Amino acid sequence: MGVKEANEITVKVIVTNEELKKFLEDSGFSEIERFSLDDSYFIPKNLEISSLSEREILAKAVIVRNIIQENCVKKKITFKIKDINSKGEIISQKAINCTIYDIEEAKELLNVIGYYEIMNIKEDDIVYAKDGFEIAVKFLKDNTLMEIETDEKYDSIEKIKDKVLELGLPIDTSNFFVKKAEEQLKKIK
Repeated sequence: MGVKEANEITVKVIVTNEELKKFLEDSGFSEIERFSLDDSYFIPKNLEISSLSEREILAKAVIVRNIIQENCVKKKITFKIKDINSKGEIISQKAINCTIYDIEEAKELLNVIGYYEIMNIKEDDIVYAKDGFEIAVKFLKDNTLMEIETDEKYDSIEKIKDKVLELGLPIDTSNFFVKKAEEQLKKIK
């Protein structure tokens, strides 16, 4: 079982996908990785979602994740723990991951132990890098997001924000903590 502790910002892109790719390439970023995610969110069947916020619901969610990379498929169950302040900013987060071998069997197990699938989110990702600074561009059905995680050099949210603003990335700077799962859940709740 793996545990990943890293903080991140996630922002909405405000230009077309083609314009974004051109901006990144013209700014000296190179593509270093491509992958697709197919995430199924499961929550307890006895959870009274009508009386809970999206954030409270997702705090109980287990994700069955299918990650497809070139010549590699990873399957895992993920549980995320996020500490979010009153302004909606992620103070810290941790993801607990467990490798699985069969997506359908994992989903069936969750059903048997009292969970049901509330939603599915699919995305195609391209990771770009420049001078050790990595940006994951997330192409979703309805919009495009950019995610940047903390690392050794950019070890705080403030350092990431400063770098993003310095680069002049074509993003909506009014919200550095877009939560794609919360937005999707609002549409179906």
